Amino acid sequence: MKVRESQELSGLSWNAYTTVITTATAAAAATTTPVITPETPDANGIPQFHSPQVKITVKNGDRILLPCKIHNLGDNHVIWRHGTNVLAGTNVSTFADERIELLPDLTLEITGVTVDDEGEYECILTGEFQRPGLIHSVTVHDAPKVSLITPTSMAVIEGEDVEIGCIPHGNPLPRITWSVRDAYIPIPTQMLHLHRITLEKVTRKHAGLYVCSADNGVGRPAIGAVYVRVLYTPEIEVPKIRVHGGVGYKASLACLVYADPPAEVKWRIGEKVVELSDRIYKETVGFNEHNLILSPVKDYDFQTYTCEANNSRGYDIRHIEFTGVPNPPIIRRWETQILLKGTNVEGKAEGTNIKEEINVKLLWDVECYSRLSYYSLHFRPVKKNEINSFNEDTIPRWMELTIPADPSSASFLHTKTYTFFSGLQPSTIYETAIKARNRYGWSPISDVCYFSTFPNSSSIKQQEFQDSLKKWREQTRSGKEDLELPSREEIAEFISSQSGADGVVFPFEMKKAYHGFSLLLLLGCVVWNYLILD
Repeated sequence: MKVRESQELSGLSWNAYTTVITTATAAAAATTTPVITPETPDANGIPQFHSPQVKITVKNGDRILLPCKIHNLGDNHVIWRHGTNVLAGTNVSTFADERIELLPDLTLEITGVTVDDEGEYECILTGEFQRPGLIHSVTVHDAPKVSLITPTSMAVIEGEDVEIGCIPHGNPLPRITWSVRDAYIPIPTQMLHLHRITLEKVTRKHAGLYVCSADNGVGRPAIGAVYVRVLYTPEIEVPKIRVHGGVGYKASLACLVYADPPAEVKWRIGEKVVELSDRIYKETVGFNEHNLILSPVKDYDFQTYTCEANNSRGYDIRHIEFTGVPNPPIIRRWETQILLKGTNVEGKAEGTNIKEEINVKLLWDVECYSRLSYYSLHFRPVKKNEINSFNEDTIPRWMELTIPADPSSASFLHTKTYTFFSGLQPSTIYETAIKARNRYGWSPISDVCYFSTFPNSSSIKQQEFQDSLKKWREQTRSGKEDLELPSREEIAEFISSQSGADGVVFPFEMKKAYHGFSLLLLLGCVVWNYLILD
């Protein structure tokens, strides 16, 4: 049989091609019609496929080889088909696709494969010995790509909803993962892998670069990014609403301004804008920090200042008190000693009238540029099951002591030590707070500090106990939520013991306790509330 050779056969649809083949085959059959049965031996010259079926996976741009080895081809022909399109054949001299070549052993070679080349390829035997073809399967993996559904930069108004998204492309279909840079609000977990995400009622904290990453394991992930700019009313944060200063020194009042569009920042005293000069001037640090510098400070500078920020969206204001009164005192440490009255130098009794004398030493610091006049020290015993903040009306009432300041202290940091020699009850928890005064007035009250009159207790031993307790909790709390903590007597014994001063770890005993029971640790110079609980 002879099938006409034609350059036009490659690229024909299968129906058109079979019309040509059928015509040629019918002409040959009129001359001879051999009988083909399964029992017909190969030696009779019947063509046989000797290549296995294959399934291959390649990347976009690779080269593929599809085998089609045939024994006893004789005058028969082979046609390669992809879907319904004829690609090549032994009776085709020129192929429509330049990437395709039919090798001498009938292997089909395709270079520079694309996703369109994916699918089934069939090697078909034509002529008088037609039989089912040899089918190969080809999968083409394509590196990921993304296309954004929004511009790469967007400006939105505060309070609006914003939708951003990217469409992934590639084979297999890439998985999307979102991330955000510079924004203060993270993307919700349930949105991390969506093609489209919606930011609801945006604020300035949503502004940032939103990055869409598409990955399917083929090559590098594809990246798309959208910058979201939020236009909003200025927002001011004040690091210190009260600033202490001293005459003759330099002072800085700071406010942090967040605004887009950028805001104009002004400083006012009352309704009057502060007049700038060589002594009073503005200073900007970074993008947000706006400072009013006063150098040197004058007596009349101690006033309330207003930081004001305006832009096209609106304005915001914050007030800062600039004052010469001292900063609140900070109680640094305390120590309790029990002295026996009626003993000699060697500690031996002299007579029968031996009494315990409780001495508690407090040490505190005050930051102030000017000389201090005196202190007001408030203290009282703590009621069981109740620790209160400083409140003049709370019962039991606060007792007050007026303590002169050291007249020789002219430094910025004023340190004072005071010792209670009488008026304290034994084995009792006390709370105390202190104020300081100079020529400008009273300072704010200090934080409440707790001390005890247990024998030989101190803030140093208290800190050791706190560290030991922390270590114990870290070692034992895992998986044991309900633990009975040390008793009041055990804690008191530890704080007043010599071993506590040496930093020995307290041997806690773990027991089951009622749900919700806990020990409140008071930091700094605090003796724990737990000490006063029944």
